[in-house]
Amino acid sequence: MVANPAKRVAVIGPGRLGTLMAVALRRSGYRIAAIAGGSEFSRQRLATTLGGTHTYALMADAVASAELVVLAVPDRALEPVVRELAKADVLSAAHQVIHLSGSYGCAVLSVAAHAGAVVAAIHPAVSVPNLVTDPDVLVNAAWALTSSPAHRDFAAELIADLGGTAYVVAENRRVLYHAALTLASNATGAAIVTARRLLAAAGIDVPELFLTELALSSIHNAVRDGVAGVSGPVVRGDMDTVARHATAIGADVPNVAKAYAAFTAGIVHTVITANPTVDAPMLLAHVGEEPLPSEPVVLTTRVALDAALASHRRQGRRIVLVPTMGALHAGHLALVREAHRHGAVVVVSVFVNPTQFDNADDLAAYPRMLAQDVAQLVALGAAAPAFIFAPEVQEVYPRGALRTSVVVDGLTDTLCGAYRPGHFVGVATVVTKLFALVGCDVAVFGQKDFQQTAVIRQLVADLNLPVEIVVAPTVREAGGLALSSRNERLDTQQRTVALQLSRALALAALAARTARGDVPVAACVQAATAALADTGVVLEYLTAVDPVTLAPLTETGPLVLLAIAGHVGEVRLIDNVLLDDKTNEQRLIDAVFGDAGVPAL
Repeated sequence: MVANPAKRVAVIGPGRLGTLMAVALRRSGYRIAAIAGGSEFSRQRLATTLGGTHTYALMADAVASAELVVLAVPDRALEPVVRELAKADVLSAAHQVIHLSGSYGCAVLSVAAHAGAVVAAIHPAVSVPNLVTDPDVLVNAAWALTSSPAHRDFAAELIADLGGTAYVVAENRRVLYHAALTLASNATGAAIVTARRLLAAAGIDVPELFLTELALSSIHNAVRDGVAGVSGPVVRGDMDTVARHATAIGADVPNVAKAYAAFTAGIVHTVITANPTVDAPMLLAHVGEEPLPSEPVVLTTRVALDAALASHRRQGRRIVLVPTMGALHAGHLALVREAHRHGAVVVVSVFVNPTQFDNADDLAAYPRMLAQDVAQLVALGAAAPAFIFAPEVQEVYPRGALRTSVVVDGLTDTLCGAYRPGHFVGVATVVTKLFALVGCDVAVFGQKDFQQTAVIRQLVADLNLPVEIVVAPTVREAGGLALSSRNERLDTQQRTVALQLSRALALAALAARTARGDVPVAACVQAATAALADTGVVLEYLTAVDPVTLAPLTETGPLVLLAIAGHVGEVRLIDNVLLDDKTNEQRLIDAVFGDAGVPAL
């Protein structure tokens, strides 16, 4: 079946997969009208392979000549390429745009979708380590297809034209899909390469006779039966044999020792996670690892925290901190789940920091509910943190009033800093102290407190702290209200008023989407301001700033933070959106308007 034999195709990225895709599409009746991206050599090589096709140095020129755009560029180049095409204003409703990356879904193509193009992410489960021009490689292949339901048919038909079968993968599961294929392909290949080296050391110079059938049958059994299809000494619990392997390898092939140890540890973890009846502590002990606690352990002193983390540090596990002041809600729990994506050992700190309150009454009234917080974290199950650090004030400030504080100039003079003097000095100081107390490798914060994240990024850079800062998306209630412990103080009527904050930001995001090129700052601010008129929200600020420097913006910009703070009754609320970050915009728009539909501006 050929969906559209006359369809003109532009291939952007004439590398291994781009070349294979171009050859396969041509055989299926598509017309390869243009090639762009890569080097002049690679473009001409593909043009020659196809028997003569237009090549362009500028991607926009290639896209302008085509109906179907195939993005076969490396993963790291995908977003910049899409943004460049959007700014060139060549994408339109006349285009279908697909990319071939395994790890990305359709969010990376949102600017193309905004221009009216039909978009999809497709990825074949095949290995293309070298330049291949035989289109039969794609015949009978399974393809991961990610798209909106409205855009799915064209991509499924295209995959069928190539002789493959489409399997739908949800947007938020695309990275997991790619991780699975990477593990199956790369880890298997690496293990076989290591096995070849050990066979050579054992005096066997025909590794294919020993490895081919063994590897194929092992793969077949594991694919068919799961962990039940995995055999060997680790599965049997025979770690004495594994130890003898390690000793012999260390003596005769020492440059393979670390690889063998890593493979063994991987098998141990696979068996443990798939079979709860095995003796996990025994297996972990044999590979020099200590298991994480089955439930979060509450620690209140630095000495206890150091002792709990010591073995995990020795094992090279990354420690991830989620700093909180307690009174946990779903937004905090989302940060804990995000933390697991960045390291093995997650620590949640629960500490009401007195130095960041500019009002003694607010400090006294701040809710302290450690028992409920612990219960919520325990209820996360497999996503629960390993440790909860809940120190008393004297543990963090053992000498009382500080003579040393962390002051981040510039970033703290605007937005909330202009209305809460001293607040960010307290935040910067306590965060620096928590980094030192926990010794974390990564710390996770939420985007809702954007100014706080900017301040922390700056202090980490200025003080050369070895901590990676991760900022997770804002979690919202139904209707779009950003989650905050302060929301509990809103009555029913006030909650309705508070929804106008996120609605105003969403309307600004829609205003940004009406423009080509950079964000029209004035129009976006005006849209948000108009939306808040006569709503009952008492504005503190509604400001467009540079997301790095927090300097005010009044003209246009490639990426703009629109931040808002306002009072609903006695409750002060903040929120923000990154304009021209299409993923961030879409999350907000979906949360605010949902099934009601996006209003016309």
